[in-house]
This record gives sequence, structure tokens and C-alpha cells, in this order.
Amino acid sequence: ILSWVLIIKKVRIIIDKISKLYVGAEAIISLESIRDIKILIAGHAQYPGLYTFNGNTDIFHAIAMAGGILESGSMRAVELKREGKIVQTYDLYNTLILGDTSTITSLRSGDVIFIKPVKNIASTGQGFNIEASFELRDDETLQDLYLFAGGATKFVNDNKFNLIRFDGESFSTNEFKIEKLSDIKIKNSDKLSLNTNIFHKVEILGEVALPGFYSISDGDTLSKLVERAGGYKQNAYAFGASLFRQKAKDLELMAAK
Repeated sequence: ILSWVLIIKKVRIIIDKISKLYVGAEAIISLESIRDIKILIAGHAQYPGLYTFNGNTDIFHAIAMAGGILESGSMRAVELKREGKIVQTYDLYNTLILGDTSTITSLRSGDVIFIKPVKNIASTGQGFNIEASFELRDDETLQDLYLFAGGATKFVNDNKFNLIRFDGESFSTNEFKIEKLSDIKIKNSDKLSLNTNIFHKVEILGEVALPGFYSISDGDTLSKLVERAGGYKQNAYAFGASLFRQKAKDLELMAAK
């Protein structure tokens, strides 16, 4: 950062000199090239080692070029070391999930990026906008997990959360409401889910009284769908019905190829 400040000052001096020497002249100064920097990426990266980047490289670009972070590596405590000292600890979730780029700065030659091992992994199940595994710090709660998962989907039918937790020897299940999320500290292997009513649309055609599109939820059957469509017509041959499903179609196409 200091070197860039000095460059900007020198550029301003040059522009001022030219404007005084040549009346009406306008100076434009640009950098022809940016020098390369050498960065060491250590710890739980896919391909740790010494890398050469251009001077505008930031921590995300450097980690990406090293193949990313291993599943055993932490994204919440990536250390940037300079001259043997930790100058900054990055929480990559701030940028990747929350969209905050204010702490991301350019790297300097000789910097070391050290990726520490992951500690706590918790996951979200049905009822969340993002069903995935997340890394959480020791001081974070289920409220943070709820935030990282993008909150509840519109299909949730109540505010009852189900927490599956491993207690060292066995799994336990607890049920509670949203008000308790911020009171429960996270533990490794926690899994949080919600009760949902998920609706999908299907189309029924042919010899039924009311053909068309119908909404279905988990647990619905073909016989229930036929009833909602007004039942079979008098000349319907029920044993000749066909069920078409996109997943089966895709698998059949792949097998044919």
C-alpha cells in the first residue's frame, strides 16, 4: 500500500510539472506492466507451494490457483503472514456468503498464506434454502448456521427446528423454536432441519374427467391424483396407464448414448 501511495505522489508531481511547462497540455500516465510477486501457500490447500503472481493478485485468486481449500482446511481462519508475523486473518465466509469485500487487499511479494485445519462442521437439511455443510467457529450458534443457509424456505409449515447432535457415543434429537437458535452453541457434526410441505406440479392426461396440472406434496399417490382429476372416464383402460418422469427419461437417454 505504501509503495502505491508513493507512485501516486510521483505521478501527480509529473502532471503538475507538465501543466506548468506546457500551457493547455494534458498529461496521461499509465503503467506498462506490473511486476510479479512470489507467494507461498501452505497448510490445507489442494496444491501448496510457492507461486508467482502479478502484483494485483488478492487472496482469493491465489488460493484458486493453488486448487482451492481441501475439505480438511478452514475457510474461516486463513492467515496472511508477512515477515514472520500474522498481519491479517481472513474469514472467507464474509465475502463468499455475506458479500463483504472491504477486508480484501492485494498481496506483497514474500507473503505467506497459511490455511489452518477445520474445526466444526455443521449441516442443514430439509426446510433450508441451502442444504449443505458449513464451517462454524466455537463461539457461533445455530443462529449463524441459519444465516449461512439462507434461512427457511417458503414451504416450511411451522417454526419447529430439529437438531441432531452427536454426544460422543450416540446421536440425540432435540426440537425447539426459532427463538432458541441464538442460545445454542454449535458443536461439530450438528445437523439442523425444519418440517416442510414441499409441493410440486404434475400433469395428468388422457381418459380422466378433469385432465390438467395438479399440485402434489410428499406422500401423494397416483390413486389420489386420479381421484382429484375426477376419476376415470367410462372407456378408460386403467391397466394401460403410463408414468413419464424426467429423471427416468434422462437416464434412458444416457444409457442409449
